[in-house]
Amino acid sequence: MSFKTYNIVFLFLFVGFVTCLGIFISLIDPYWLFHNDPIWNDRNHGCNRILDIKQRFTKPLQVFFARPKIVFVGSSRVYRGIPTEIYANNYELYNFGISSMRIRELQAYTLHAVRWAPVEKVVLGIDLFMFNNFKKCESGFDPDTNSLGYLYKSLLTSLMTTMAIDDVRTVLKGTHSNDGYWTKSGFKHSNPRSVKQILKILKSFYVDKFIVTEDEYNSFYDLIDKLKYSGIDVTVYISPLNRIMIERMREKGRYKMFLSWKNLIKKDIQEKNIKFFDFSEINPFFDDNMMSGSTNYWIDTSHFSPIVGDWIIRKLSVLK
Repeated sequence: MSFKTYNIVFLFLFVGFVTCLGIFISLIDPYWLFHNDPIWNDRNHGCNRILDIKQRFTKPLQVFFARPKIVFVGSSRVYRGIPTEIYANNYELYNFGISSMRIRELQAYTLHAVRWAPVEKVVLGIDLFMFNNFKKCESGFDPDTNSLGYLYKSLLTSLMTTMAIDDVRTVLKGTHSNDGYWTKSGFKHSNPRSVKQILKILKSFYVDKFIVTEDEYNSFYDLIDKLKYSGIDVTVYISPLNRIMIERMREKGRYKMFLSWKNLIKKDIQEKNIKFFDFSEINPFFDDNMMSGSTNYWIDTSHFSPIVGDWIIRKLSVLK
């Protein structure tokens, strides 16, 4: 066999191997991109550790393949609380909530969704935490998320890398936390929390370290302007809070800062003629007591339940 023939055979074998690898990974579908009901879904009862810990990688790809017309974007309050799945059969929508999302991330992920999917309506669920300058973004965030290069790189990574192979192994093993299960629309059903878990989450709410600067406001308003210029129907709401969280802000001397933040947001957003709703302290679930564990209305002190999320969707009237 000549050297040239050897190279051609090697090339064909390599291409064949990579193709077979990509087909195998797509059949298992660890990132829930290609199938409505992948192999691991029934086996793991919807639990997927990869979707838990790699949201900043998986969700931009999911929204690209989901092709939604309505997108809810925000932090874990959105993906745990806004029950997009119950409306998924009648509306083309996607829950683009990502854990601990920051305002610069909100900007990048929303523009990604609008660029790569036929989005007509965007619902932005915001809270004070997202505007905290103390940490501008979380691990795994790529500022070029809405670029063509990022999309190509992510698609290749999801099908033809050792990371994808490792993630296939993880979902086939059924490795997951006891946190809940995912749905195709990007919403996650969260398991109830114990009192111990709720107190731990409340203790981790470091509101005394919150700093909001002009940069955060500018990033948010720039996003609003770009969406409005693109002809997207935009709705903004401040997520519901409960008395426990408000009292925590008062204890730490941050309640006045919270009021200043939300009043400024309200004023500026309404001046831009954008639909705005403030559910932070004006909601029928404000006084619910979580000191015995999760309730019908609150998963924990930071996260409202899907019942509250459904109330939000109806109040926003975005599914008309």
